[in-house]
Amino acid sequence: MPETAQQTRRARKPRKRRAGAAGGLDEGFYAELLHIVGLRESVSGARRTVARLAPQERLPGALIELALSRLAAGNGNGNGNGNGNGKGKGKGKGESQSERPAADSFELALRLCIVWISRLVFLKVLETRLLTLHDGDSTYAFLNTQRIGSFSDLDALCDAVFGTGDDTPPARFAHLPRFDGSLFEPQDLDRSQLDMSALDDRATIALFPATVLPHASGERHVLAYLLDFLAAFDFCAGLVAREPTAANRRCLDASALGLVFEKLNGYRDGAWYTPGSVAMQLARPAITQAALNRLHRAKGWRCANIDQLSEVIGKSSENRDAARAILDSLRICDPAVGSGHLLVSALNELLALKVRLGLLDTREREALGACRIDVTADRLCVTHANGEPLTRERDGTAIRKIEAALFRVKRDIVEHSLFGVDINADSVGMARLRLWIELLEHADFTAALPNLETNLKAGNATLSRFDFDTPLRGHVEPVANYRASAARLRATATPAARRAEIVRFAQLRDALRHTLSTNLAETPPEETTAFEWRIEFADLLTDHGDFERFDAVIANPPYIDSERMINQGQRALRERLARRWPSARGNWDLYIVFMELGLALLRPGGAMAYLTPDKWLSKPFGNALRARHIGKIERIVRLGRDVFEQARVDSIITFFRESGTPAIATARIDGETFTELAQTDKGTLESPWPLDALFSPHVAFVQRFARAHATLGSLLPCENACATSDAYRLAPLVEAGDGRFRPDHHYRVVNTGTLGRYVSRWASKPMTYLGRRYAAPVVERERFASTFANGYGAKARAKKVIVKGLTRLDATLDLAGDTIPGKTTLILRSDDENLLKFAAALLNCPLSVFLIRAKYGASSYNGGVAFTTAMIDALPVPGGAAVRSEIADCVTRLLHAGQSGCGSPAVDDIAREIDRRLYAAFGLSPQEIDLVEGRAGSTAREASRPRSAATASRRVG
Repeated sequence: MPETAQQTRRARKPRKRRAGAAGGLDEGFYAELLHIVGLRESVSGARRTVARLAPQERLPGALIELALSRLAAGNGNGNGNGNGNGKGKGKGKGESQSERPAADSFELALRLCIVWISRLVFLKVLETRLLTLHDGDSTYAFLNTQRIGSFSDLDALCDAVFGTGDDTPPARFAHLPRFDGSLFEPQDLDRSQLDMSALDDRATIALFPATVLPHASGERHVLAYLLDFLAAFDFCAGLVAREPTAANRRCLDASALGLVFEKLNGYRDGAWYTPGSVAMQLARPAITQAALNRLHRAKGWRCANIDQLSEVIGKSSENRDAARAILDSLRICDPAVGSGHLLVSALNELLALKVRLGLLDTREREALGACRIDVTADRLCVTHANGEPLTRERDGTAIRKIEAALFRVKRDIVEHSLFGVDINADSVGMARLRLWIELLEHADFTAALPNLETNLKAGNATLSRFDFDTPLRGHVEPVANYRASAARLRATATPAARRAEIVRFAQLRDALRHTLSTNLAETPPEETTAFEWRIEFADLLTDHGDFERFDAVIANPPYIDSERMINQGQRALRERLARRWPSARGNWDLYIVFMELGLALLRPGGAMAYLTPDKWLSKPFGNALRARHIGKIERIVRLGRDVFEQARVDSIITFFRESGTPAIATARIDGETFTELAQTDKGTLESPWPLDALFSPHVAFVQRFARAHATLGSLLPCENACATSDAYRLAPLVEAGDGRFRPDHHYRVVNTGTLGRYVSRWASKPMTYLGRRYAAPVVERERFASTFANGYGAKARAKKVIVKGLTRLDATLDLAGDTIPGKTTLILRSDDENLLKFAAALLNCPLSVFLIRAKYGASSYNGGVAFTTAMIDALPVPGGAAVRSEIADCVTRLLHAGQSGCGSPAVDDIAREIDRRLYAAFGLSPQEIDLVEGRAGSTAREASRPRSAATASRRVG
């Protein structure tokens, strides 16, 4: 076990973490939006999905119902041209409902609704920004019931703003900026499918019971309801929001809207959106470390933090220019980008870092020099240097300059530093839209929003046919042409120019792919969506075609376990991933593959931060990942179970450094307190490198036992009582004893619910077994023997200790060999009754469960511990044979006291005597006994510290 030095505990106020808190999701906005669309959120286990309302609850005028009616009427294809259906399966878009499976029809209708809502949100942010720029000029208030009276009017507006550029917009919308809306619309849907003019203008819908609309009741026409609903909120766009026209309007900024996108985006797989505070905890350390590493490697500046880096840069223009060029070249990737939340966090963090270090060009420095720019609650906050807020009345001219500078800096970061991949093309479109909205907050429309096609792409990030180092040398000219085409594609000013350039770009990319695939076999079916990291991002190719990789990788990857993958028909994919990624061993979860992918994507000196469950820290499926990459783990922060709404996941953030670190730092967040726990020397870790013990505040206490004592497994190895299949085969044999138990004819049956300390609670507590309840369950010995000729039969006949497998560590003695241990129990068996009595005493002692909980924090089960044979085997045992004999004698007295009818107090006194003898054998101090038995106080905390370093720890504010 490792030697760990407890570090200073540092308490500080963290960012808000829960949805619905200030700065998070506006629950009211989201709930009423779902009502208008006709959807509900459905929670199943750890999955929350967006679903259609139950039949009896459906609202005919809701958007989803109108979309389904349009599809059923054969109007889903608009003008009938095109061949997509939203699923890419080649069905005609004009098929009737009877020809299209209901699930596919709902899927397409939902995708259409999400596109419509996304467009409306973008238009609302655009309207707010234009009104801000034009001092509330009503000609820019275009998204309201006075201007939009029908779905046809709404289509005309969308065509004017998101049109192809090949036509002239109506005069009433000619003053509005135009955008290439195809950049964030589903590529497999024809533009005509997105038209809303075929929807029923007469459709009405009942108002949401808790509607935000004042003095409203009854029903509204759905379009009017939707527009009035959006108008009831203030869509902040800029450093300072416009004064709302109604005093009660709530503010929705880009971050709050992004959370809505993230929730809608997760409708397929039950994705949980990443809270803003957690996104910051991922982005800020990874980007900071990546910047420090790059500057160290390029300039030799050894800086431990940004303050030191700022001092090194100083006022030297040479240092500032060099540092600016390096930070401008940072590349950050999210390989599971979803709706783009983490990239938005990275955008704000990188911008704030550049401002803090003064690494802006002259024009931007002049505009932003008098400002203070921070990221708070995952939002970019700009104030005067003294912290006072900006106001348009006092700072109107300065605000214009600040916003113009922010737009230029943000656009540059978005275009050149942020990259992402997602297997779902709709998610990629939403991520592009979300980054556009971030830029829209500061736009003055003198420059176009960037084309993000070259940076945000669709594909299976975990599959690649080409190794990242596959050579492309000797193809300098094709690589140069490919990179130049990517630059032109980003700079295209019109949809027509974009369409022409994207054809050239695809041809050049395919030519490079052909060069790489000369010696490869035909693509198997599971690799048709493979993402070729080697060439897909043209900006990451050197002059010679080498893949430069990324300075920082941040992700909240999908959590999909082996059972779910196989049940979803992904066995072939799973086998392919196991061949590709060495850490995918055992019953691995998909996030294991994403973690190894992220490490493979790091350039020398790169940094990575991932949000995952904590199970890989100790479970066998994490052994290979820990073994291969333990050297790169820098810090692990435990976040607990309340990161995601209703998701029962113990979450951690793990930071990796490509160059490796000699130690692992651990920390945790408890409510409003961030606590640094320890620095652990990796040289003291042992295979298979379980890491969850490093989070325990009592780790030094645990380590002292590990170094000083033999283990229970060396005396009496623990076993699983039965296989899962045996547990189910046992069920039909179990019957009610009804007072007729005969030891020569029956076995008793116990499970975790009927085990107690030293003696079972069989017949005194009912047992529930696989859904059936028994007062005194028994099994006939002959039937059991004929059914179980395997090891299970021998275990039932053996003298043994039976141990609870879940939550509590109660150990029951079965010295007669007449008890069948049921599902989820463990056993230790021997013919030496004294050894069994000693083992029962050790397992029932509070010290044992204390040590296990401290050492195996990631093995949780409903807040308790799911005990394993390895945990039991690793328990320390005190003294020699004499000590074990004394303890066994005490257990004998306890059993006799119970059998002779002595009251519970007498039995409890002997049990406490056994505990005291064990404490003495282990050499525990009174303070350590208080710690073990939960009488926590300052003396108990002191006892848990390393004795040589107890005075070195201190608490600071």
